[in-house]
Amino acid sequence: MIAGLQLLTATIITGPVRGNTGGDPVHAWDLDVLRARYDAFIAEFAPIRAEAAAQELDAARALLARTAIIDL
Repeated sequence: MIAGLQLLTATIITGPVRGNTGGDPVHAWDLDVLRARYDAFIAEFAPIRAEAAAQELDAARALLARTAIIDL
């Protein structure tokens, strides 16, 4: 699986499973909620990405965007 990602380097951490192992990892998160939050993030910051790609993003706006992303 890792080879298919065409990564130059990767770190894989393994360890013993402890505690209740009866749960399905797919149910660890509410994927519908996670998807909605991700879509909202993309929509909110798409204009910033477009400005950066067009080399039209000034330093002040970049700093504000970076701070907003960190503050999520």
